[in-house]
Amino acid sequence: QGCPHVRFEDVNLASWCLPPSLRQLALDVSSTDSGDAMLEKIAKILPSSLHAIQLQCNHCQLVTEAGFETIVTALPVSCTSATLSFNCCRHLGRRCFEVLEEKHRITGLDGDFSFVDTHMEASLQMRLRAVRWWDEA
Repeated sequence: QGCPHVRFEDVNLASWCLPPSLRQLALDVSSTDSGDAMLEKIAKILPSSLHAIQLQCNHCQLVTEAGFETIVTALPVSCTSATLSFNCCRHLGRRCFEVLEEKHRITGLDGDFSFVDTHMEASLQMRLRAVRWWDEA
């Protein structure tokens, strides 16, 4: 049986909501024409009971740092675990790292984050090459 295939952009936000007691959410919108507007829609319907989220948004060329910031800052305080994959979203840069760092500082959010083939990945690689972090111990 499984879940029906639904394109997020075809869902009418007014008629779609998540259960208020939802503790975990897994959503894959990879390789769609989804962008910041889609992330804003998701952000608006996240329940305050959410403890863990898995969001795959790979190859979504319309996603920018603003959309990423919207979804991460909308995660409720109860959400302490996230698996976020934004591979090949070329408009994502260093600001994403700052957003995640701030969210961790405020709420303790931790998880697995993937930004392969993005400006974010390139920025972190440059930072690691420039700072000999392994000598700080």
